[in-house]
Amino acid sequence: MIFNFRNIHDLVIGWLVKDPQLHEALKRVNKTLIDVSKFLNAPDFPVLKVGKIIFNSDRNQLNQSSAMTQSCRITHSISQAIVSGIDTPLVFDTDIFDTDDMHDTVVNNTRIIIKTAGLYITGMNAHFSVEGIGGPSSFRELFIIINNTDRIVLDIIPPSEPHGTIFSISTIYQFSQGDYIEAWARQDTGTSLDILKTDKYSPIFWAHRLS
Repeated sequence: MIFNFRNIHDLVIGWLVKDPQLHEALKRVNKTLIDVSKFLNAPDFPVLKVGKIIFNSDRNQLNQSSAMTQSCRITHSISQAIVSGIDTPLVFDTDIFDTDDMHDTVVNNTRIIIKTAGLYITGMNAHFSVEGIGGPSSFRELFIIINNTDRIVLDIIPPSEPHGTIFSISTIYQFSQGDYIEAWARQDTGTSLDILKTDKYSPIFWAHRLS
């Protein structure tokens, strides 16, 4: 596997700050202790080999290879009521995992915030409770919105008996650093419905960087 980057000094310093275990690994190459500071200051030493991993001249391949580290999957610990006729942002108070500090369970907890720009796959699973009033002409809607302005994926489903309405939506989108996304729901039954809390399935909101 090859990781490329333009500035070995920036790469190693950045990784050492984030990963103490990597720091220890860099101290031992082929079971020999090395002085990392001397390595960083050696202009004639542009390539570092750690086992089968090679760092060399182009940062883009490093970003590609490390893309799997930026992701989160979040949920809500209880069911959430969705009032009829109102677009409602869904609340998420629990991180299943979050590798890039993308979600806060208290402040702005409706949001996944993109901390690392890139191409992401994002999606939402949600289970509406069985309808009350409304009948066959009513609907359930689930969508993901970026920066509180534009919908980037949407689905509308008619009512379903006897199990309620189950959504699973996803899309791929190019995000800039600082963009944020929210999952919103709407229903038109004339009465309140719940987005049900179902273990490991609903509600689930997620984003995973692809490149």
